[in-house]
Amino acid sequence: MNHNRVGRIRVAATLAMLGVMCFVPPAAAQDTPGKDVKTAGFKASREAAEADACREHLHKIHDAITAFEGAHQRLPNWLSELSPAYLDAKLLVCPYVTRIADLSSWRYRNIREDVFQDPKESTSYAYEFCSKEIPLWPGVKTTWREFKQRLVKRMGRAGEDAVPIVRCFAHEPILNVAYGGRVYSNPANKDWEELFMPPFTHEDFHPETLYLNEPVMVDRKRFLPRASKTEARLLDLSKHYNAYLDEVWLPYPRECDLKSLPQGDQEIGGVRFDVRGLAQLSATRLLAPYPTNVTGVKVGASSTKIHFLHATRPVPVRAPDMAVGTRVATYVIHYENGAAAEIPIIYGRDLKNWWFDPLKPEPGSARAAWEGENPASKAFQRKIRLFITSWQNPRKDQTIASLSLNSAMAETAPFVVAITIE
Repeated sequence: MNHNRVGRIRVAATLAMLGVMCFVPPAAAQDTPGKDVKTAGFKASREAAEADACREHLHKIHDAITAFEGAHQRLPNWLSELSPAYLDAKLLVCPYVTRIADLSSWRYRNIREDVFQDPKESTSYAYEFCSKEIPLWPGVKTTWREFKQRLVKRMGRAGEDAVPIVRCFAHEPILNVAYGGRVYSNPANKDWEELFMPPFTHEDFHPETLYLNEPVMVDRKRFLPRASKTEARLLDLSKHYNAYLDEVWLPYPRECDLKSLPQGDQEIGGVRFDVRGLAQLSATRLLAPYPTNVTGVKVGASSTKIHFLHATRPVPVRAPDMAVGTRVATYVIHYENGAAAEIPIIYGRDLKNWWFDPLKPEPGSARAAWEGENPASKAFQRKIRLFITSWQNPRKDQTIASLSLNSAMAETAPFVVAITIE
């Protein structure tokens, strides 16, 4: 096997975890790491007889899973645990896959690496109740098994006959055996979730939705300490950070972080900033328990200008559907005398989505102050970026006590990396 090729496939697969977790509607598959990547040269079987043979395997695999669970009071971590005590290992490979003698490359056509990572690499089937870990946001992780079990419960009576436990992507349509044992296929060009919409919505099938009651938890000792010589005008956001720069803070896609952004006292876009963490705001489709408001950012000085280093993140599966001119946040300046001033943050004018294609022009006047890359963006020939919004203070002689960051609860919202006054 060509290990360089597999490595590239796996990097791409890692990026699209939400493409793994649920379907990607064709209309929603925009310029975002969630879109499908097809494996060149692979042809799925459309033969009814081959599908029937695979269904027989799926029934036997489900019977073996049931027997294993009865004996061990838990589901197997991987399908390979079923062999040899509960299942002949030959049944872990689809008959069509056996015939074409290709156990691995085709499986990535729908970017589902997580559920194919059986340590013995002895199966062609996707095991969607595996023990593979899913990072969600700082301090909160789950596994495929726990996520899928919550989804079964969330769907009520339909869940056991709907949520697949094992799937075969070697056929068109894709074959599934549900948690409760029902074997069924997806309609052409659709995935299983679409069979249950309505009453469910696209977001109902994302793991984030099932974990929204589990708050973000950061270890403040993990942030780079503020240097003792850092000027006070580079505001100290230490108490307000809710995500790290060197770790993903939203579950889509993986390896999509700000590790490449220089930390500490840095000059970015002609402005010095104290860069050590970030504060993410909530939004209607961000699907993570970040706050709507970040308040009490201490200033304690007068200022002629305030500079904000920030950007927005994609919503699940696709780039944000944000019209230029949409207000995504309001930053509020609180003066010591009780007065206040609002700074509307407008999509396209002040900032844009941090994930972008450098070869595609975008509407809006906002220009990036910093550009970089991470493993996710490299794999998709994209880049990441941050923007600076500079606000002229009309009360430059008055002391500013504090400021607050307030989401407008649009589809997406800013994350703020640093703030500097002058």
